[in-house]
Order: sequence, then structure tokens, then C-alpha cells
Amino acid sequence: MLIIFFYFYILFEAASIPLILLIGLFSSSSRSLLALYKLIGYTLLGSILVFISVIIIYSSSGSFDLNMLDTSKLSNTTQIIIGLLLFFVFSIKIPLVPVHLWLPEAHVEASTGVSVLLAGILLKIGGYGLIIFVLPLFPAMIIATYPLIWTICIFSIFY
Repeated sequence: MLIIFFYFYILFEAASIPLILLIGLFSSSSRSLLALYKLIGYTLLGSILVFISVIIIYSSSGSFDLNMLDTSKLSNTTQIIIGLLLFFVFSIKIPLVPVHLWLPEAHVEASTGVSVLLAGILLKIGGYGLIIFVLPLFPAMIIATYPLIWTICIFSIFY
């Protein structure tokens, strides 16, 4: 499971690079720079939070192996902290309402093909990470914060 998470993290971050280049190279307006800066900023924030959560996982369980999270006794507080960090990171890519401000700018400034790639690939990666990693590995976070998560998701749908 560690190798899967490692590959996912590398591809999760690498998926943004072509889109950043395509948005930056094929748009010439001044607003495209603002969209590019927002995309880079949110992606960098997500990378930092994933790195922090990996450090917390290692300090709590003593291993980078995600299979050990199922068997080790992580406290509920630790599960909630790590789960919320990863939920926030994947919310950036989905994007949910509090962290969605990069998406309208990127879609407007991107060409049609880049916008299709953005909607077809990058936005689905966040949902995949949420379903594959956060839901099964941090059940205490889901139980403790499901009203908040449901509220954010429902508000995002209607917004």
C-alpha cells in the first residue's frame, strides 16, 4: 500500500504540471497569470499539507507503510488531524467550495482542450484520493466530522 500511495502522490502532483504549462503557454492575457498563480498556489498548499500528513503518519505509527495504519492504534485525534488534512488536500482538486477559487479562473483562461483535460482528469484525481485513502484509512475522522463534510459537499453542489 505504501508504494501505491507513493505513486499516487507523485502522479497527483505531476498531473498539475502539464496543465500549468498549457495554461501559462497558450494564454496571453494578464488574467491568465492570475489564474496560473492561483493554480500553483493551491497546488503548492496541497503538497505541503500532504507532506505534513505523511510526517504525522510516520511519527504516530513509526512506519510509512499504510497497511500499518489498519493495525496500529492511532488515536482518534491523530486520525481526525490526518484525515482532515488529506480531506482538505483532496478538496482542492475536487474542488469543494472553500478551496475552489482557482477553478473558475483556470477554466476561463484555458483553451477548450486544456479545460477538457482539467475537468476530465485533474478534478477526478481528488475524488479518487478521497475514496481510496481517506475513507478507509481514517474512519474516526469520518465519524467525527461527517456533518461538516456533508454540509460542505451539499453546499458545493448547490453553489
